[in-house]
Amino acid sequence: MIDLTIACLLAAIIVGYWTLCRFRSVGLRARAAEVVTRFIESEETSEADAKSAYASYFLSTKWWFLPLGVVMAIPIIPYIFLFDKDEGDVAKLKRREVVSSCMLFHVVRNPLISVICLSLIFVWTSLFVVIALLTRRMTSIPTLDHVLDMIGMLKSSMKNHAH
Repeated sequence: MIDLTIACLLAAIIVGYWTLCRFRSVGLRARAAEVVTRFIESEETSEADAKSAYASYFLSTKWWFLPLGVVMAIPIIPYIFLFDKDEGDVAKLKRREVVSSCMLFHVVRNPLISVICLSLIFVWTSLFVVIALLTRRMTSIPTLDHVLDMIGMLKSSMKNHAH
């Protein structure tokens, strides 16, 4: 009888945690939809960028979005760090805003999958950061100000986290 009680209690805790994560992500999902809508309706946005923004939003609503991202990161990360030239145009910044808003709501909605997948992407990326530094393909090395800005962004986002 005690085993059944413990199993029911653990099941209730899991369902409660799942519900809390889903509830916390609703506002972030609405914000992501607003950012994507604003990006698509902008006159500077091309048809290909609009389709890409919609696909980013649609895929981020699925639980398998980050596992797919891990698979896609295997060929993309080496290309970005070793061959891609960084462009600082305004359109690229707007595309990053769309992707970051979609990722934020996806991570809050699926925290366990996100921790595993983002850890794998981090390890894969850090390997190619070292290789890119050794081959002098990277044009900018993060400074102390960049690191402090990143820590500040993480601190502010931790206040909005579901935990």
